[in-house]
Amino acid sequence: MAALEESFDIIATHISPETLVLIETTVAPGTTEQIAYPIMKKVFRKRSLKGDPLLAHSFERSCRARITLPAS
Repeated sequence: MAALEESFDIIATHISPETLVLIETTVAPGTTEQIAYPIMKKVFRKRSLKGDPLLAHSFERSCRARITLPAS
């Protein structure tokens, strides 16, 4: 978990406040709200950014759909 927490800190250090961070992985329920958001918000405050981090979570998909176009 330490590596994941560190990654949120690094991301928040380098993004603009308008950047949407999409977490797409199999993390435990509540990770976005209880782990990622507080860490990133703390970094935003250190950077004197007034906005809150924009976060979204998408479950990891084991098989993504592929679109195959017919040959011309």
